[in-house]
Amino acid sequence: MLQSEAGTQSYNDMISSLHAMTGAANPTPFHSFLDQISPRLLRLYTQNIDSLENRFTSLATKVPLPQKGPWPKTIQLHGDLNYAVCSKCRWVGELDPMQLAPDADMGCMECREADNVRQVVGKRCQGVGIIRPRVVLYHEVNPDADAIGAVSNADISSRPPPDLLVVVGTSLKIPGTKRIVRESIKAVHHTPRGKAIWINLDPPPTKDFDIWIKGNCQRIPALFSEYDHLVERERAFKEGEIKRKEEEKTRAEEERQERRERERIRKEEKEHARQRRKQEKELEKEQRQRRQLERKLKKAAKEDEKERRKLERLNRPAKKKPKKIETKMHRPLTPSLSYDTDSTLSSPSLSDIEYAAIRESPYHQNNTFNTPTTTRVMEYLPTPRPTPQKQEHSPDFESPLLNKKRKVDTIEDFEDSDYMEHQRNSMSIRFLTE
Repeated sequence: MLQSEAGTQSYNDMISSLHAMTGAANPTPFHSFLDQISPRLLRLYTQNIDSLENRFTSLATKVPLPQKGPWPKTIQLHGDLNYAVCSKCRWVGELDPMQLAPDADMGCMECREADNVRQVVGKRCQGVGIIRPRVVLYHEVNPDADAIGAVSNADISSRPPPDLLVVVGTSLKIPGTKRIVRESIKAVHHTPRGKAIWINLDPPPTKDFDIWIKGNCQRIPALFSEYDHLVERERAFKEGEIKRKEEEKTRAEEERQERRERERIRKEEKEHARQRRKQEKELEKEQRQRRQLERKLKKAAKEDEKERRKLERLNRPAKKKPKKIETKMHRPLTPSLSYDTDSTLSSPSLSDIEYAAIRESPYHQNNTFNTPTTTRVMEYLPTPRPTPQKQEHSPDFESPLLNKKRKVDTIEDFEDSDYMEHQRNSMSIRFLTE
């Protein structure tokens, strides 16, 4: 294409139109998706020359690519429309579309300045290079080939190794790109969960891919967003479950602590009650022992008092017994009983007159009986009428036992003068007994 002037001009016109189109183009949703996952993205290898990735700061690249790291996030495998290069001195700069016009001077300004300097110092001119877009055509040598090899080797052998490879929108007809993909798949499969995904309308060229997503790659962001929302909901649900379980666990722990506290309080109360009962028993035992000791002391005191009294009685001088004064009681004369009296029925032990005489005696007045009294009533049959064989008594004297009963209640009744008059003929005598 670049061997003739007509082919060169056709190429320049194509590059100019592409440059204008890419300048007016906007990044696709998939570019935005790449920018969204850039924190998790190790490297982005692109065959596109539109340089839309540079619109995102996280996906920016460097031209020319450095030979040593650190390397940028995006690696351009086929060049960039926004940059131009000199065919002789390899100067790299931003492309000016006016230099690609048919009547424009496409000579390299750096080469011209170098020739002018050589002419001043008297050296011969080396010529001026042609400015062309920094785009790699088929069967051309990539000026960044060594740097691209170094980057790919570093990514494949990185630790930890990559666990996911996504190939989007390429047919893998370029040998260099195909080699990079094959080596990357091997590196991914060395990880336990490594996967290689092919996103394209056409089937994958090899069987090394694990997943084939047939469809337009621009739908991936929406699907990923839905998946992300689903994951977020699941994560929120799990967090809610975890929080609920933690609350239940905390509540269960609080209830367990409350039960333990109640059990501790119950045990303490039980222990206090046991101690109180024990103290009460000990106190009761002490009181019982004290009462027993008091009883023993009282008993010992009584024994001592008894012994003391006994010794006092033994040591006390014997008292002389007073002489008893015997007073002879002279019974007054009483009239003789009638011969017709039945001694078995009516003879008393002591007549009323005899008892009255005893009461009037000095001995009885000086010796009063202070004993309880009991009343005994003795009734006697009346005296029978005199028989013809016996002589009647004189009418002057009447027997006190005739026709009436006499009742004596107390000793004082005998002292009553009227009592003897009313109860003279009674044979009933009430005795005072001790």
